[in-house]
Amino acid sequence: MKKKVFLSFLVIISLFIITGCGNNEPQNRINEDKDPTSNPTKKEAVFRMVNNEPIKDVLNVGDEIAIGKEEFYVVSDDGAKIVALAKYNLKVGYTQSACGEDKVKVNKDVEGYGLQTSESYRATEGCAFKYYMPYAEDWTTDSFDVTEYKSQAQEAVKEYQNIVNVPTRLMTSAEVVALGCEFKDIEDNCKNAPDWLKNTEFWLEPTYSEYAGSIARAINDGHCGYDDGGFDEVYLGIRPVIEIER
Repeated sequence: MKKKVFLSFLVIISLFIITGCGNNEPQNRINEDKDPTSNPTKKEAVFRMVNNEPIKDVLNVGDEIAIGKEEFYVVSDDGAKIVALAKYNLKVGYTQSACGEDKVKVNKDVEGYGLQTSESYRATEGCAFKYYMPYAEDWTTDSFDVTEYKSQAQEAVKEYQNIVNVPTRLMTSAEVVALGCEFKDIEDNCKNAPDWLKNTEFWLEPTYSEYAGSIARAINDGHCGYDDGGFDEVYLGIRPVIEIER
């Protein structure tokens, strides 16, 4: 009889241990470092606010976010998807020190290759530029179907996607228009757009224009427009857009 009572006592103790009874700590306690009111479906792990503020349900245009050390300006946020533009052009492409000088391709072994850099520029006078590239190689026809050609710009964007781990692409002319630019042949046709859109010169996603063989672009003098040269003749920066699903 005593043996049965002892065994019963062991069973009860075992059940207490297994079920956690008597433990005052809840099994799924919220991390004290996190806001207990935060929505667990938000992707806080993917990005953060540059100012380290809590992530809002809907971000404002121009809000600054970051993935690691890479920073971005919010272009749009509909509550389900955030679209954001890189703060700077990427460290890819070519450099040219002066008119008539050879264009030197950036070595992939150089520190910071493929990441954003504030050193990308085109000189206001002369022909010097740094970290620019043509949209595509071997542009030999007036056809607007750029998918027929090897695109250096698209390759750079894909490489960047592997770094930041979210969908990445070039900005569209429609997004530029939504930010206040007008694709019209007038001076300062981006005067209503935010300064952060105009502070670098970069390729946009190719779009149809009335000029054969031309491509949409945004430039750094407050103007957006089309290039009427070939895709392999014009050198611009690569400034990706990222997409983050909430």
